[in-house]
Amino acid sequence: MSELLADLLAKADFPIDVSRSLQGARVLVSPSDMSAAIDRMAVGLTAELQEQCPVILGVLPSGSYLLGALMQRMVFPLQIAHCGFDGDEPALAADVPSLAERVVIVVDDGQLSAPQEEALLALLSAQSVGRIWQCSVIRHADVRSGFDRQLSVVTSDPSGVFGCGLDVLGYCRNLPGLYRTA
Repeated sequence: MSELLADLLAKADFPIDVSRSLQGARVLVSPSDMSAAIDRMAVGLTAELQEQCPVILGVLPSGSYLLGALMQRMVFPLQIAHCGFDGDEPALAADVPSLAERVVIVVDDGQLSAPQEEALLALLSAQSVGRIWQCSVIRHADVRSGFDRQLSVVTSDPSGVFGCGLDVLGYCRNLPGLYRTA
């Protein structure tokens, strides 16, 4: 576990279950490597989509970290919207712009369940979207997807991973690196 995280645990008044989960955690991706990987993702998105005025659809709260990081790095016209899930059912925000024939980039943490992904893709297809891309913090190498294109910052087994939008019992989504519990 990094010294910064160890110091945080020593000083913080976390619930016992969170502290136990974080004890012995190891760095999976350092904050500087994570930032560089998000930079590369943003450059790739800019190169491919800067003239297509896409809609970025943030899955909240899990995609909030990556969404914020990408929004700071992409400098081209786009619109932003968000959705959440009630169980496996996606719920688009009321202020979603027209999605018809547009590229939609779903930004999440990479932890959508298969039923959630299927329901989201069906909802977007019903909106007559163009291509549907997914940008995730983490993606398991063995998982197949129905998205037209998938980009991920890290390819790894997501079990026990936290930071950069992924949480441990609701905590630590804000950490700038990725960590794996012991």
